[in-house]
Amino acid sequence: MLFKNDSEKGAFGEFVYQRYIRSLPGFRIEPRRICEHDFYVRNELGVEFRVDVKTTTRDLTRYMGRKGSENISYDLVVIRDERVRLFPDSSSPVAQKEILIDDVHSLYKAWKETKLAAREKGTKEQSAAVLSIKRQIDEYGEKHDLRFRLIHRGPASNTKWGKRRPDNVIPKSKDRSKYDFTIFIQMQCVNFNEVLESLYIFRHESLDEIPTFPADRRQQRKGISRVIDLDEYGKGFPESIFDSMPALFVFLNDGISKSR
Repeated sequence: MLFKNDSEKGAFGEFVYQRYIRSLPGFRIEPRRICEHDFYVRNELGVEFRVDVKTTTRDLTRYMGRKGSENISYDLVVIRDERVRLFPDSSSPVAQKEILIDDVHSLYKAWKETKLAAREKGTKEQSAAVLSIKRQIDEYGEKHDLRFRLIHRGPASNTKWGKRRPDNVIPKSKDRSKYDFTIFIQMQCVNFNEVLESLYIFRHESLDEIPTFPADRRQQRKGISRVIDLDEYGKGFPESIFDSMPALFVFLNDGISKSR
């Protein structure tokens, strides 16, 4: 078994796809990984595509699962019989029946080396909107001597992975003492661009008052035992959810003034 979980297998599939597209003359590929697609691809004629790469070890020749948009191509990477094959969507920038890319072990080795290099650089892709939100919160924290643990998720948090019960809102013990608050930043997509949907704030000294729920099987495989349900949190703590940055800062300013 090469992969620890589906997330790692998916990351490998994305690596294989990006490597293949970059090998094609005249093609350009830009990682996106927001708004339910992984890549922005331009072919040799300058035609642009949004592509979501799906990865499986099953004997399939096309993606059979949920499709979030008819404007996205769902290209399938199949890892089977020691080989990696690509089965493009009919709307794909490389629409063909089947593309044999390489043997799985040589690609796996190249992926691990790339993954290690990325970890050493500390690289993590985030949209400009998310970076702006985080910067504003960090600047506020520095100004008011508050420590914020920041987590963000895209729309898949509402529809797929840990639906409305995201993985790591509950901080580990070291983070619980290191930060004053956890802020969960929920993004949504408008015309394939990320924009803010909601901000959820969790005061660490009050975490024990928040109801938690058993993690699902996927989360348990990642070592997570309990999660917070965002909908239930909204019912119990509606004053801790905001739809804009100014609303969040009004709440924090009010708390600061009351503590003086």
